[in-house]
Amino acid sequence: MAAALTAAGPVQAETPATIIVMDGSGSMWGQIDGRPKLEIARETVAGVLTQIPAEQELGLLAYGHREKGNCGDIELMVPPAPGTAGQIRDAVNAMRFLGKTPLSDAVRQAAEALRSGEEAATVVLVTDGLETCAADPCALGQELEAAGLNFTAHVIGFGLSEAEGAQVSCLADTTGGRYFEAANANDLAEALRATVTAPPSPPVPPKPRRYFPGAPMMAAIALAPTGGTTGAPAGMPAAFSFPPDGTAEQCNALCAGDALCAAWRYDPGATAQCTGFGASTEMDYTTQGLGDGWASGIKDGVLMLVRPYVPQEPLPEATLDAPETAPIGQSVAVGWTGPAAELDTIEIGLPGDSERWTWAYVANGNPVSLLMPGEPGSYELRYRFRDHTVIATRAIVATDAPVTMTAPAQVRAGSEMSITWIGPNAPQDNIQIAEAGSDSYISYAYVNAGNPLTMTAPDTPGQYELRYKLSDTEVIATRPLEVLPPDAPLPGANP
Repeated sequence: MAAALTAAGPVQAETPATIIVMDGSGSMWGQIDGRPKLEIARETVAGVLTQIPAEQELGLLAYGHREKGNCGDIELMVPPAPGTAGQIRDAVNAMRFLGKTPLSDAVRQAAEALRSGEEAATVVLVTDGLETCAADPCALGQELEAAGLNFTAHVIGFGLSEAEGAQVSCLADTTGGRYFEAANANDLAEALRATVTAPPSPPVPPKPRRYFPGAPMMAAIALAPTGGTTGAPAGMPAAFSFPPDGTAEQCNALCAGDALCAAWRYDPGATAQCTGFGASTEMDYTTQGLGDGWASGIKDGVLMLVRPYVPQEPLPEATLDAPETAPIGQSVAVGWTGPAAELDTIEIGLPGDSERWTWAYVANGNPVSLLMPGEPGSYELRYRFRDHTVIATRAIVATDAPVTMTAPAQVRAGSEMSITWIGPNAPQDNIQIAEAGSDSYISYAYVNAGNPLTMTAPDTPGQYELRYKLSDTEVIATRPLEVLPPDAPLPGANP
């Protein structure tokens, strides 16, 4: 989960405009001190809202709160305006926590929204997980700093390990902000108070744009104009005449022979393309696969990149060894060989989908133990180099296994009931009582507390359901439950 609080608007030190950007990712169902992190975050944000001046412009932007697997699921739920604290509190309480964590794109969008102004911009990013949308928060910090924006990002790691914190603290380091480690509710509240409710820093003059050199031949790099200019003398090379089977070396030679060409990009698609750019073109870049054929180049002495160029290096090799099948919800031992670099991980996910069900650092041992998903089907194990690039995969099938809950079909409000269960009994498996069709729950009990479990029915009559939740992450079985008034006759218990 991630949440960010973004300050913008006219320079009025006493009432800066603020946007709260909250991530609704599924990892927020994880627990700290026996409580789901989403509950802690909701209460903490509500407490901070009471300390915001009524005249302050405040808004809420959320992401990952409407659907799984969509890195573009971002919504401005409450536009910034004075007196919106109540609306924001209600919106946060109504959020569903189930999506991905596009941490970098959220901060980028906040920065882009502020780009037209000259005022200082501050982001307070609260995250309980790492980026899950193939972006690099460290590179983003360098890019924003190089763009010359008067921009500062503070980062609060909510329940992150030291190694995980290192992956996101760089966003603060490169923009002049601070990184806070929050291991519990009190730490989170203190960090938020130190950043969100603290008086804003006095405005400072905008930083001049900085530009960086590239290299004459940059393998696996695709240059991309930002739409800005570097201030260098204008002038663009004419379009190149390029053969459909041309090479990157030929593209480089065409640019080298044109005095107006400062940079080039080679696209190896079905018909190869070579594009030249003038020295006044402000450039960013995207990284492609080393074997895909993309290449770009910038002449020596030309400064046009908005962030430093990082050469691509050949990836190391790895292997994975595991059973071909394993029952849903059961632990599986995965043997591995690989670079064992810092932050290397092994994960389980759907083929072709970057979202992962569960994962473990290879530093945990060999083999590592991973929990199988709760839905039968085909999955893949992945070795992720530095928790970023997949360098090995292995297919694995989650086979069906019985998951049942035996309980009365009807109970009186507030009464105790006995629930017998069959299930994976994985760590943090629990049975919840929830309103039928809702995205939240009313109460829960961990299955390791006994079999049968004793739970108390809700106090309000109505239609409910029992849910078996695997590892406090995924509901893998449900059973209807009708709660009757306290004095209603029971027609009988259905096993």
